[in-house]
Amino acid sequence: MKSSRVMIAIFSLMVIGSMLLSACGAAAGGGGKTKVGLSFSDFATERWKNESDLMTKLLNEKGYEVISQEANHDVKLQNDQIDNMVSQGVKGLIVIAEDGAAAATAVDKAAAGGVKVIAYDRLIKTKNIAAYLSFDNVEVGRQEALGVMTALGLPGSTKWTKDNPAKVVMSGGSPTDNNAVLVRQGQMEVVQPYSDQGVVKIGADQ
Repeated sequence: MKSSRVMIAIFSLMVIGSMLLSACGAAAGGGGKTKVGLSFSDFATERWKNESDLMTKLLNEKGYEVISQEANHDVKLQNDQIDNMVSQGVKGLIVIAEDGAAAATAVDKAAAGGVKVIAYDRLIKTKNIAAYLSFDNVEVGRQEALGVMTALGLPGSTKWTKDNPAKVVMSGGSPTDNNAVLVRQGQMEVVQPYSDQGVVKIGADQ
């Protein structure tokens, strides 16, 4: 998964780079470096700081000036930071949204100002994004659930019955993260048939 994340980060930069080149002519054209903003929901999640460093390095190597900010899980702060980066003259934004619906407010304003915005990994719920790059999150959920069911010996195990079902706990992500909804969809595609048969019992769901 780590290598997949690196690849999607690199692909994101390729996409925004091509958009900026077509919109601005060249990375260092117009008397100065073209600015790109990176807006992260948080750095408490380890991968985001690593990917911020990777994106900054790759963009710098391509001649862009990078402004990177993280919102510490604060929805309003992230919108304010996006507005601020637009006021500093960024031509492109890569946004990892804390809340995909709330971020649409700042993204819509950015797009109206001619800024190309990529929703990275998490969907931003507006038609004004230039691109959305993510994983097949439904398949991620399927694979997670398959791993647990396989560890329980399903299918085929005679250990689990309606009188003695395997008890599982479902742990979901933030309801404001569209990825969490998709991952849960994939999980339930695998778990639900066993639950319907009575050989798996969902003991808790958070």
